[in-house]
Amino acid sequence: MLEKISFVSILLLLGSAHGCYISYAIYKQNNQHENANFLLFLMVFCFSITLFYNFLDITEILRYLPHLTGFTEPIIFLYAPLLYFYVRKISSPIFVRVSWQHFLPAIFVLLVTTPFYLASAETKLDFLYSPVIKSELGLYYDSDIFEGIRIAAFLHITIYLFLVMRQLRRHKKIINDNFSYSEQINLAWLSKLTVSLIIIFGLWLLDESLFFYVDACNDQVINFSCQAVINWKRDPIFFADIGLAICMYLISILGLRQPQIFPHKSFIHETEAEIKNKIEASSDTNAQQEINHTENSINDIKYKKSSLNEDQATSLFEELLTYMDEHQPFLDVNLSLEHLSQGLGIPRHYLSQVINQCAKQNFFDFINYKRVHEAKSLLKANKSMNVLDVSLAAGFNSRSAFYKAFKKSTGMTPSQFRKS
Repeated sequence: MLEKISFVSILLLLGSAHGCYISYAIYKQNNQHENANFLLFLMVFCFSITLFYNFLDITEILRYLPHLTGFTEPIIFLYAPLLYFYVRKISSPIFVRVSWQHFLPAIFVLLVTTPFYLASAETKLDFLYSPVIKSELGLYYDSDIFEGIRIAAFLHITIYLFLVMRQLRRHKKIINDNFSYSEQINLAWLSKLTVSLIIIFGLWLLDESLFFYVDACNDQVINFSCQAVINWKRDPIFFADIGLAICMYLISILGLRQPQIFPHKSFIHETEAEIKNKIEASSDTNAQQEINHTENSINDIKYKKSSLNEDQATSLFEELLTYMDEHQPFLDVNLSLEHLSQGLGIPRHYLSQVINQCAKQNFFDFINYKRVHEAKSLLKANKSMNVLDVSLAAGFNSRSAFYKAFKKSTGMTPSQFRKS
């Protein structure tokens, strides 16, 4: 067994241990009502179990624990739904309920593989290490069931990764429609994690393709570069496992820093009748504002059915421009659509509609255009003022956000603008 210990196996063991630590840290941060971190905890824990199982496999410790053989097959079908619902929960302004139907494939695979799990240790050792599988049950699962599970898993994960990327694109639009800043709430880390998982998925396909190639060479179906691939199988490098171990560290570095984006959304799942009852019963100003925010969030969902006509929209837009010139709310680095709505006394769904229709911009671009205009005035009037001070004075919360918005609006950097 000791001769099977290698750098790759040690990396898998360390990745599994680190993943268990991360999952515990995530669980401790879990919000009991929203449960988003609980989903992330489950996903990372599933990854950790998989890494540990693969460590047992390549070091052949499974010889002494044969009844663990294949127990990760149903777990493969948990990764993608857990990631999908985690992304939905932290990126949606409304309450998201986890649908158990998405976990039916995992339950189905568990039921299908149960006869194999109940088989004897001898059958499983024969399945794992015999050059030619002797038991009918082992041969059946090797040639039909487990191969079918792999193909189904590829399709399953592909579909969910597509859904995750689509949800992240929707989230970006929600952010641009509701916030004037994006550095801490843009889920860039989650986009990086998703891309990393897509790469790992590709590496998994590569691993499986190499094993398929070896089998084709052994069956003399293919004769090209067979010896090199067969030599690789004697001491294989599992690229996907290495990538997954590295991914554990990516989650710990980036994921635990993500702040809550929609702090009031836990109220949004309530029915409109419950909200009205709260309004009637509540005399507390803060509670009233909380409920008003909830009503506005529900109205946002019905935004497309707004009855606001063109003349009303134009009138509200003129009121908005006057307010922007007189009060300069864009100088607040944390300005959101909700805050601006409260300052103007205009429902946020109307305000969003007015900005989109009349300014032909989303809220993010509209506010940052105003900030850039203010920054241009400051750059002209205060030539001794450095660029960082200008960016903060104009309402930007970082130098990088200022440069990006300024160049998008003017086609040049602040320094180039000042020189011109």
